[in-house]
Amino acid sequence: MTTRAATLDIALNTRSIDDGTREFTAIGVPYGPVYDMGWGYRERFEKGSVDATDAVLVYQHRDPIGTITSARDTEDGLEITARISHTARGDEVYTLMRDGVLKSMSIGFELIDSREDTVDGEPINTITKARAIEFSVVLNPAYKDAKITNVRENQTSPHQEGTSMDTTSPQEPEVTAQDLE
Repeated sequence: MTTRAATLDIALNTRSIDDGTREFTAIGVPYGPVYDMGWGYRERFEKGSVDATDAVLVYQHRDPIGTITSARDTEDGLEITARISHTARGDEVYTLMRDGVLKSMSIGFELIDSREDTVDGEPINTITKARAIEFSVVLNPAYKDAKITNVRENQTSPHQEGTSMDTTSPQEPEVTAQDLE
């Protein structure tokens, strides 16, 4: 079995920010589109092909920054929900996501099974079964359709231990993907 990381173009479409939970939702793996990975190799993920059990959240395929709290198949791809930990790197990544600087995701996965298909006369590798090892917030993705769709924060601040504080303001507008473009 082969383990590899594929950088996905997953734009961060931030729709709302709820101070506290530090969670976000993203299409971790898009289903269907064919991506040119370079050197004449093209691939796509088949719907339902990725098992995200025990996958973790990392930054740039290196630094652990949180947990994957849920995953579900959608028409667009595998939708994940992740929670960013209160660590120095987690705080930095979360701030950069909220500010619209980090807009992409990537997957590190173990390839279990695939088949060769032909699309427009070109051979492509269709991944039919893979185990996700990690989902990574990255600066430069390979798959443009893997998008972060929602960022929330609604937990006690690490600086305010023992107190619960909702820092959302009814006057604050939601931040949408269009606002970040």
